[in-house]
Amino acid sequence: MKKGRWGNAAKKNAYPARDNKTSAGQKLGIVWFKWSDLRLTDHEPLLQAHTNCDRVIHLHVIEEKLLTGKSREGQLIRTSPHRKTFWRECVEDLQRRFTEKNNCLAVRFGDPVKEILAIINQQKDFNQVEIYTHDDFCIEEINITKKLQNNLPPNTKLQKYWGGLTVHHIDDIDINNLPQFKGEFNRMAKKKRIRPVLPIPKFKPTVECSSENLNIIFEKHDAMIKGMCLQEFYERKTFPDEFIKERNEFGVSCVDGTFMWKGGETAARQYFNNYFSLSPDNPPLLWDYRGATESFAHGDDVNPVFSGTRLSPWLAFGCISAREVVKRAQEVEKLHGKKGGGKSVGKGGSTGQRLHTELLFRDFLRFSSLVWGSALFTIHGPFGTKGVDWHSLKSNKDRENFKRWQLGTTGYPFIDAGMRQLRKTGYMSHLHRQCCAAFLARDLKLDWRLGAEHFEACLVDYTPDANWGNWAYRILQRPCLAESRNQTYYNPQELSKISNNKNRMRVVDLHMSTLECLVWPIVHDCKMDHTLFWVPELKPLKQYDRMREPWRLSEKVKMNKSNKVSIKPYKDSPLWFCAANRTNWNYEYFYLVGGAWLSDCPLTGTVPGTTYPLPMIPPLNVEVKLSRLPVKNYCWGDTPQDDRVHITP
Repeated sequence: MKKGRWGNAAKKNAYPARDNKTSAGQKLGIVWFKWSDLRLTDHEPLLQAHTNCDRVIHLHVIEEKLLTGKSREGQLIRTSPHRKTFWRECVEDLQRRFTEKNNCLAVRFGDPVKEILAIINQQKDFNQVEIYTHDDFCIEEINITKKLQNNLPPNTKLQKYWGGLTVHHIDDIDINNLPQFKGEFNRMAKKKRIRPVLPIPKFKPTVECSSENLNIIFEKHDAMIKGMCLQEFYERKTFPDEFIKERNEFGVSCVDGTFMWKGGETAARQYFNNYFSLSPDNPPLLWDYRGATESFAHGDDVNPVFSGTRLSPWLAFGCISAREVVKRAQEVEKLHGKKGGGKSVGKGGSTGQRLHTELLFRDFLRFSSLVWGSALFTIHGPFGTKGVDWHSLKSNKDRENFKRWQLGTTGYPFIDAGMRQLRKTGYMSHLHRQCCAAFLARDLKLDWRLGAEHFEACLVDYTPDANWGNWAYRILQRPCLAESRNQTYYNPQELSKISNNKNRMRVVDLHMSTLECLVWPIVHDCKMDHTLFWVPELKPLKQYDRMREPWRLSEKVKMNKSNKVSIKPYKDSPLWFCAANRTNWNYEYFYLVGGAWLSDCPLTGTVPGTTYPLPMIPPLNVEVKLSRLPVKNYCWGDTPQDDRVHITP
């Protein structure tokens, strides 16, 4: 078979396991499991080690700087209790799976380079030692592997494989001519083959290798959380029985789309087989899938906030491979047929095809991380965005703003629901992440890397390429948009409608500019099930119009036609963070009339009759036509018409 840049294609295991009594003249393989590949199936380094070596050690090093270290910019923790728990469950499950096959997984804590070198030095009887591992794609992990490579003793080799890190193998993608935009990448990648899913190998004998106690390792994290007084900050929310949709062996699902996972390949495969059922008698759950990034896929209950695959944490920790997910989705559609994801199959593709598209965006960010290198983690990002006055945490005001954003007390219900869900469960839907992230970077004008670090700490499905890549690709303004935001002002006539300020003012300085935070909940949480569960202090307001826009109870000036401004987007509009929203107004926002009113509510204190805070940034009251809404069972329009001139039948 042709040898690619990232290792050979898997060969058939040529001989069975044998119990060698001596190691002289034998080759020892060390399979270095990273936190992102904790599985047995479709694991090319594992398969190659048991194909090419006489004895094999399986090793996972829980990196100290990831478990108990601090972030670069904000000095935040890097792993929350939610991800710590999932990580531990993944390791424990992998140990059990090895035990079932009369083998074992050694676990160490500390610096992976030091731990691997220590094990090599203990195995002096072997003629040759080879380390088998998956390759890396982000600069921190790449540098660790380089450090190991540079410090290997004689007769020791490092064998790296790309394997199932992406749907499409890197050797099948022209990485040197990688498209800059995901649409171009998708069109190119979909023409490429998807390589086969690799089997679990037949295991060779192992050798003695000491393993550290998991209780002792993870108690270090517990001590860190306690020492920083963060127990309450991350304390898991208690869910009432009526909020629980289903409990089973792989996790707990809730009626608002919240899911709490059990870590490990065993649970992943149980969920995988349930979601992608091959039973001819059961319609597949895949039919209700909506793409994580599909803001156009509206629905009362089936929409991107409520209806993802919920596979992301298992994909992040490598409990299952992305290419196996796509292949299984294709198999399900062959058996059950195809169904459109909120649109016709012809127009938007089937749900299985949309899942492939979403996972291609994951591929795109993973490959792009290799191209972007260290620029991905700099304030200007991989596109060299300049001219943005990013705020650090030096001032009391900025520290307070960052803390309110973390806590979910911004005064914007949809943002606060997402941030509380993130902090208390380790998860938030992709559309929600975009809203919360854009609000931090574009409205609070805080250094976007602080937000990326908070997401890194909280998210159970965190990976550096997806988290930092999404912040850089979707949230950090491109140079042309940064210029537009700096140079777009209200003219005197427009300014007089909405402000007593006589000075020339940029649009982004006068009111909220991330309008998706105001608009998306209208169609993606149209009954407020999700928002009210996480922001229950709004319930005393009783009426949904007021709960969605609670600041209106503090307004002094009535809305009328004379003080309305236009929010219709254009290519580099300073409003609307999502580029698709700026170019697809008629396609996505046909239910919006095109105007909005600047609220004159105070920016301190609480909403009358509640403990809920007033917004940090002046809000806009967006004009909505209810008869055009793409959802049926919405709860809007329950206040008198005189009280809501911007919400019309």
